[in-house]
Amino acid sequence: MEQAIQHLYEIFAKYDKPRDFPACQCCLSENEKARLLNGRLKDLSADELSEYAADIFLTVGEVADFKYFLRRILEISVKDEFLWPDPEVVLSKLSKAGWENWSEDERLAVIQLLQDKFNELLNDPASRGSDIDQWVCALGHCVEDLTPYLARMLEASHRDKLLSYVEENLSAYSKNRLSNAFWDSARANEQHVIAWLNQQTIKDMLSERYGMRF
Repeated sequence: MEQAIQHLYEIFAKYDKPRDFPACQCCLSENEKARLLNGRLKDLSADELSEYAADIFLTVGEVADFKYFLRRILEISVKDEFLWPDPEVVLSKLSKAGWENWSEDERLAVIQLLQDKFNELLNDPASRGSDIDQWVCALGHCVEDLTPYLARMLEASHRDKLLSYVEENLSAYSKNRLSNAFWDSARANEQHVIAWLNQQTIKDMLSERYGMRF
């Protein structure tokens, strides 16, 4: 994942530090804003970027400054260093920035990092179903097609991760909803995931492991 982070920095290096950006002082004080504008990007902490990352396009910032700060925001997010905002909020900002119209090299750099993050979760013995659930939902806020990510969980080596993810989302079978509240703002992809969870292969796995009947 470190290689993908470095590549992201290289691709977005063409965006210079902004001289200023709009901000509601109730959300981002002048001192907080000054730290962002005067600090070295790589040295900005999760705490310093937290409010900006959460409020961008709501009460602070524009696309130009977002593209400058994005590489550091994504680095902090994939390393799970933010207390807030959650990944679901961070990745939703990409859609708000119209990233589907960005240059191909920018989009590919972001996508590679997200793929590496998801693969890392699947291969990490310590990751839990809640971790995977959080990032599937986060991806659902910015990626049009979740199929490649979901398909990775069907691989034999990731069966336990898949089952732990399903355990987090049993409401998909009883309520036709996923458990993560952030899906409220990404309903189309939520329905895509629910349809995927209802495929016979997964139902057979649940029947075998837990004796569930459908």
